Amino acid sequence: GRISPEKDLELLIYTFQKFLEINPDAQLVMLGFKQDRYSQELKKLISDLGLTSNIICKKFVPKSKLLELLDESTYMIFPSKIYDNLPQAVLEAQSIALPVIAPGIGSLAEIIQDEINGLHYDQNDKNGLFLAISKTDFSFETYLKMARSGWELIHEQYSSKGHYDKLMEVTKSVIG
Repeated sequence: GRISPEKDLELLIYTFQKFLEINPDAQLVMLGFKQDRYSQELKKLISDLGLTSNIICKKFVPKSKLLELLDESTYMIFPSKIYDNLPQAVLEAQSIALPVIAPGIGSLAEIIQDEINGLHYDQNDKNGLFLAISKTDFSFETYLKMARSGWELIHEQYSSKGHYDKLMEVTKSVIG
């Protein structure tokens, strides 16, 4: 992923600060920091809020390291304000059975099925993300079902074979 204003990362930082009140040992790893002004503003906000021990800022990481970091995570939070077409970061997370928390808009509403393979939140509700993150205390069995469902979706619908099968289905319907 990349750090940019449309990703609504200020919301994530403030929400995580609130979440720390009920889960003070929680850690948030944010990826994609650059040496640009916006990244520096976010780092300053994290520092000003006293969150540097709970929020880890990392620059772009190679795919091998990314998958390792995702594998160590419990959830992936994708707080976008825009209608992302098909976010690679979400697909990568679900490809390794990592449930995703994201607004229920655009393609995110299709890829992530609320409480089936991840969690939605209402981006127009200033507490929406907090409420979604607060719901993550599912039983381990429920968490595994969500993780498995996301993995299945990616491997069935977004794999090369899944894409080919859909393409052939459309082709056959057009040709007859």
